[in-house]
Amino acid sequence: MDHPYFFLGTTGLFFWLLYAAIYRPTLWQTSRDHGSQHFQHGTNATTTASTPAEATEDFNHHKLRREATNPSFSIKAVLDLEPRLTPMRDKIARILNDSVQSRQPLNISDVFFACSNDVLGSYSFGSDNNLLDALPEAHRQRESLASLLLSVKAVRHLKPLFAFLGAVMPLIAGEKAIPEGIRDMIAFRNDAGRDIQAILADTTNDQKGGHFIFYELRDTPTLPPEEKTATRLQDEATLLVLVGTESTAKSLAIATFYLLWLPDVLAKVRNELSDAKQKANGDLSLGALLALPYLSAVTWGANRLSFGVTGRSVRYSPTESLTYIASHGPNEGKTYVLPPQRWLGNSEEVGRRKRCMHALGKGHRRCIGINLANAAMSLVLAAVVEYDLELFETKESDIKFKYDLQISHPEMGSKGVRVMVDGKSPL
Repeated sequence: MDHPYFFLGTTGLFFWLLYAAIYRPTLWQTSRDHGSQHFQHGTNATTTASTPAEATEDFNHHKLRREATNPSFSIKAVLDLEPRLTPMRDKIARILNDSVQSRQPLNISDVFFACSNDVLGSYSFGSDNNLLDALPEAHRQRESLASLLLSVKAVRHLKPLFAFLGAVMPLIAGEKAIPEGIRDMIAFRNDAGRDIQAILADTTNDQKGGHFIFYELRDTPTLPPEEKTATRLQDEATLLVLVGTESTAKSLAIATFYLLWLPDVLAKVRNELSDAKQKANGDLSLGALLALPYLSAVTWGANRLSFGVTGRSVRYSPTESLTYIASHGPNEGKTYVLPPQRWLGNSEEVGRRKRCMHALGKGHRRCIGINLANAAMSLVLAAVVEYDLELFETKESDIKFKYDLQISHPEMGSKGVRVMVDGKSPL
């Protein structure tokens, strides 16, 4: 079933298309005719043997790939990851403690980017890039990825030109002709390829030591052998880690900004955590954190304000003029605010809001990593609110959706969320 109106619930397709347009031009499909409906579009990648699951257009093919990956992102699988996630939370606490001593501004957006990347790398392969111990490198990668996204619109409309330049310019000018963000994507893909090759070669599971996504994909009976080739798993890993890193880090930055921007919200989160710790007589488990209603409401609000995929699929008709009509719901004028109370309770209205929250997609195209992302966000935010932070040269415009670059982008020149860490706050 090849449907013209499928919704992709992650930012993944656009990272994939940008890379494909420049360095994998055979993956592009410039247009498709959808019969009597006469609508055509040029934003979707052709499904090939190496296309990742989230960029797979065909319904049944996508379903096959998605069902093989779903068990690794179930709530149970994520809860079992707690021993692997808590050391990264502790690293963040160490970074905050170091900032107390240094009295220097901390770009906490870099910290969240590093944490998200390390979580996904560790869970995917059993090892990570250890970016939490290399924040300057995390900053460089985050900035290069952001600059890369600025070219999405140009690539989208000038695909043949970029495909030609991507093929010719490196031959003329060498590696320096390749944008830094693309070089990072290629380098990561090559690293992922080496990890995948090692996993495929480890037939006796000597190096496994736990539940890792690509070990599970290698061994699953759900996928036929042609779906387990090194190239396809390499592309799956590239998309999974890049997309998960960007989206989770963005939601964490948005949540942290509004916790500091809205003192009453921060106070309620701290009170909820303090009461829960007293009842538990100690630290809270990951499951306990995910069950906290107000903290969960903050993550819902931050995910909503990340907006997911903001670009509309291109549509045109050869027989009629099409008009895009924007509609507003009951929250008109409140689109860019974070009132956690709108997600609290079990009322019919709250249920409707949650059903209508499309930032992470819906149905079989829903963001596959949402359970892992919410778990990481809950652990990290619970650690962050234990410290007294002040925003440093950071405004709402540094995190607020201003530009549609297929995913939301704040004002140009934003440096992310920067803070001063004054010390630990007794909950």
